[in-house]
Amino acid sequence: MIDFLRNISPKPLHVVDTSIPFSEYIPISIAASNKELSFDVSSSKEWEAYLENYFSKH
Repeated sequence: MIDFLRNISPKPLHVVDTSIPFSEYIPISIAASNKELSFDVSSSKEWEAYLENYFSKH
């Protein structure tokens, strides 16, 4: 998969809603090295709690 993505673009790809200014977006790292992802990442409920908390801090 990583090879496929690198062949699309050598730069990071952004998925954005063009009606929202890019400056309004909050970046989130979902990298395996992100120590904040210390919850069950297969659980949508735990993702929801993580994201709500993350957004309230940023």
